[in-house]
Amino acid sequence: MENDRRQFLRAPISGVALIYDSKIEPTELIDVGIGGMRVSGKCTFSIHEPVWIEFTFVRDAEMVWGKRARATLRRSEYDQSKKRFIMGFEFLSLTEFQQYVIANAIG
Repeated sequence: MENDRRQFLRAPISGVALIYDSKIEPTELIDVGIGGMRVSGKCTFSIHEPVWIEFTFVRDAEMVWGKRARATLRRSEYDQSKKRFIMGFEFLSLTEFQQYVIANAIG
């Protein structure tokens, strides 16, 4: 647990993310950074199991496509008031373009 702190800044952002494993789950973005993202969804995934995340940001009434990235679920908790899971994902790899898109979206 000593390495449980984030290395990268995360910032709030609007958008959607599709999470793929044996199922496809549409989720809403909460925040994002170069290291990962937090989303809200109706179901959760297995901790530490790699999944694909396809994310799209909405900024200034424009959609910014980030493509797909591999990630693992690091944290999941149920928000009783919203009846949704809040999940934190860590990116396993991002292309330079994806890093650029994220940096510009939060900068």
